[in-house]
Amino acid sequence: MEGFFSKSEVQSISRPDGKQLTCHSCGLYQNCKSPRFKPKGNFRKQILNIFDSPSFEDDKTGNFLQSKSGRLLTKTYKALGIDVMEDCLNMFSVACFSDSQPTNHNIDCCRRFVLSTIQERQPKVIVLFGNVPIQSVIGHRWRKELGAVQKWRGWTIPDQDFGCWVCPVFGADYVERSFGEFDKITAENTVWVNDLKQVVNLVV
Repeated sequence: MEGFFSKSEVQSISRPDGKQLTCHSCGLYQNCKSPRFKPKGNFRKQILNIFDSPSFEDDKTGNFLQSKSGRLLTKTYKALGIDVMEDCLNMFSVACFSDSQPTNHNIDCCRRFVLSTIQERQPKVIVLFGNVPIQSVIGHRWRKELGAVQKWRGWTIPDQDFGCWVCPVFGADYVERSFGEFDKITAENTVWVNDLKQVVNLVV
């Protein structure tokens, strides 16, 4: 499958410790069916959703949000008046599937593609779904203890570097494991739903 990155991008820079920030150094592209996922979505409401990495189902099909938690997010956004593929642009912090949690090095290797997408597309709101996107977008600029998503969720951050709002929320995987079905999540009016409502309010 054709990747999102050009040859010159894939052969990019090194860190101060000498470790190369390249696809070759990361290596995840070698062991997945759909390497280097391209951002996808019509972006009509200028919401950029950033997820951690492709699920097994995403990787198998080459499409976003194919897992149970992905479908949960799609339904939850729809209930709030957002079509996830029409109104949003969707991308991963780490663009290749891995059967384990992405490492800091995986995140570092993909960060420049995340940042270039933000710069090129100029979103109104960036939604960071969980710890990995927070590390990708905020971690390299934050000089204190970064912490986990529990520290960041619920904030609508006016990011002066990007000229937009940044909204960290729980990842859909975490919510699906914690609450299960869509009807239970909306009925209980979870903090996840409230956080996503804040996102919607920023673009209406």
